[in-house]
Amino acid sequence: MKNNDGKHITVQVPELQPLRDVKMRWDSVYMMLQRLQQLRPAIDPYFETELVDFSQYKLSELDWEILEGLESVLMIPHKFQQSMSSESTPVLSHAIVYFKMFMTELENLGEQHRVLRPWTEIAL
Repeated sequence: MKNNDGKHITVQVPELQPLRDVKMRWDSVYMMLQRLQQLRPAIDPYFETELVDFSQYKLSELDWEILEGLESVLMIPHKFQQSMSSESTPVLSHAIVYFKMFMTELENLGEQHRVLRPWTEIAL
């Protein structure tokens, strides 16, 4: 692959494909954002090549930061859903504890990273 300066770019990324949204899985957006971060080393140079003129669609540094922030917010419910579904016999008392931890983590994330607060408040 060549960039706009005509220099060859070698990008090492795992052999993965972008994921698609799955309406039946609420956390598919989280999974898509994770995969996008994994593929970023190949995505950025692709939009800078002369093969196609997609330069207007290239994500800026701010775009990537926003996506990282959204991924951080979505990671919290994903993590707790994974914890609850790993139990062979979920019990209400565990669900209450998990819910309290879930709410606390969202509140803490919003406090520590003010830019994420609008998303954490929607989640709360």
